[in-house]
Amino acid sequence: MKGMSLAAGVAVAASAIALATPAQADDFDYAFNAELHAYNIYGPQDYNAWLAKITCERITRGVDHDPYKSANFIQKNLPLGTTQGQAFQFLGAAVGQYCPDQAGFVQSAGAH
Repeated sequence: MKGMSLAAGVAVAASAIALATPAQADDFDYAFNAELHAYNIYGPQDYNAWLAKITCERITRGVDHDPYKSANFIQKNLPLGTTQGQAFQFLGAAVGQYCPDQAGFVQSAGAH
């Protein structure tokens, strides 16, 4: 059952990247936060954007060698009670908004 919810989270994260469209306004952080609200992930807009940008930096520098490590990092830095599925949704949204060139990194979660 847990594996099935993880797979669903990975699928949602991958589709979030595929369907991501640039925000019409210059405020990417607002658009990112609005996307998180669709996943029932709430928190200060500046903090969420900071965490997303740090996540992208960790991916780019090779700190996180796979999406599961990135999702674990995110889950530990979001409020207590955040699920692994939500962490993957956050990861997909972060990559789609702040580092779309890393889309393949998130999509590789399906290969594990």
